[in-house]
Amino acid sequence: AGVQVSIVELQAQLIPGEDAFVTSTLAQFYEEKGIRVFLENKVSKIQKGKLGWEVELSKGEKIQTEEVLVCVGRSPRLGSLQLEKAGIKTEKDRLILNEYLQTSNPNILAAGDVTGLTRLAHAASVQGETAGANALGQKQIYDGSAVPRCLYSWPEVASIGREKWEFDAANTPVKSARAFFKGSSKALAARQTEGFVQILSDPATDRILGAQIIGAHATELIHVFAVALKKQMTNKELASVMFAHPTLAESIKEAASK
Repeated sequence: AGVQVSIVELQAQLIPGEDAFVTSTLAQFYEEKGIRVFLENKVSKIQKGKLGWEVELSKGEKIQTEEVLVCVGRSPRLGSLQLEKAGIKTEKDRLILNEYLQTSNPNILAAGDVTGLTRLAHAASVQGETAGANALGQKQIYDGSAVPRCLYSWPEVASIGREKWEFDAANTPVKSARAFFKGSSKALAARQTEGFVQILSDPATDRILGAQIIGAHATELIHVFAVALKKQMTNKELASVMFAHPTLAESIKEAASK
């Protein structure tokens, strides 16, 4: 509390790859709380000063700060593993795997960050279970199409399945429906009205294809959509489910009903 925070992001939005409306909502919330957000910027110079660090950005802004936290992502270092000696082929920074998580050497399976697939602990856990079962002779297919992606910020951000920008890039029609938490009595009572639920669906079949949530307990609520995607549910089917009142989850029903 009482500490000035500045966020510097090289891309045009916070959380690159996520929904633009979600990330702009998050940035707006941060700015309202006094957090400075510098988009399409990078640190061009940093040096130790009398009161901490002096940081100069590529667009000319200068920041005086006590501490600097660098979060620039990670990439696998496959070169040192000499995988080619085991007959394992790679593509860029990932292993080439089939749906059973077998490498190009069928006797070697892979799970976790080394696969180059979604680098999340829960995805790695399922990959490990799948690879272990297949190593014992089973034929389990790993489905990575509905991995919950969770950001433990405030407000929380969670998403699953397809993103709207994917449809826009492919010039493919998609239905987008939102329900804002400011219309939720539970959110109002808890004074946590920031954010919304968004559902993406096929306009022809009504089948749910993806969902994004920003707001309180988003990382818990997203699992409703994990089930919906697993069961290939439509908006109509999800809207027919009885949700308790008052709850934040009611906003899911509201979005599905639109």
